[in-house]
Amino acid sequence: LLQPLPRAVLVDLREPTWQPRLCWLHQGECALSLSLDVSSPAFAAFSPSVWVAGDATEELELVWELWRRGVGWRSAGAAIRATPFSAYLDPEQIPAAVPGTFPLELELPAELPADEDALQALLYARRNVTLADGSVHTIRSNPLLVSLYRGQP
Repeated sequence: LLQPLPRAVLVDLREPTWQPRLCWLHQGECALSLSLDVSSPAFAAFSPSVWVAGDATEELELVWELWRRGVGWRSAGAAIRATPFSAYLDPEQIPAAVPGTFPLELELPAELPADEDALQALLYARRNVTLADGSVHTIRSNPLLVSLYRGQP
């Protein structure tokens, strides 16, 4: 299930505080969130693929967070180094795959425990920028969400 669909965006690289943009690439579509039944054949074949837009000469970090009942949102694993593919992200014009470059292939940071019915994973990119006054700011991308659930038998 794919929803909502992102809008086309050109990241303004002239702005020092430019914000990276992300979308999932799944079944030939670009999406901001995915909802997957872990007992389905579609989930068995699922591998998270991401389009990272921004400055292709700058390395970013991708960060996973997980939501679990009773604890809320927590970081999941080490940050993943990534380089944007392009400054433009357009769901209507998805580029052809370039092995090892586009889309970025990831692994989910956790599995849905057998005793739980749902798990949410959030992914975002971040970059640090040093401004003219010497202050350092962390800029985050839009978040991407994956909801895993266990369907009815």
